[in-house]
Amino acid sequence: MMRGVPILAAVLAALAMPAAALSPALDCFANTGPEADLGGYTPQTVGNGFVYYYTVQDSTGVWLDILEYCPERRQLVLVSEREGAEFAREEAYRTFLSEMILGSDPYTMSQMERALRDMGAEVSIRRVNYESCGCSLQ
Repeated sequence: MMRGVPILAAVLAALAMPAAALSPALDCFANTGPEADLGGYTPQTVGNGFVYYYTVQDSTGVWLDILEYCPERRQLVLVSEREGAEFAREEAYRTFLSEMILGSDPYTMSQMERALRDMGAEVSIRRVNYESCGCSLQ
């Protein structure tokens, strides 16, 4: 289960690399199947089975920041509108998520979810029954 799997120092070290080193060979555009409603995205391989990406849900215009543990198909999903009065607060949530991923302390997905929810973010953990494009590129 993902709850007991911390994001280890190796994952955190991988995230600290320059963005160009994290870029995958392919992008996830023209998604089909379960991801058909997502705008294109460029996943970053984090290491140890994790990928991170953000994308827009085309039908609603809502942005999703997703940290996914590919072996279990579990996703931490942070939702934001990316406009209006909530923009600054939502950027604070994204910054906090990045700090948890990049920081020296390991966190589980459940701990990240709880911390973001305590700040007031719309966040959840879900399990999907398909291989995301981001995970297929690992």
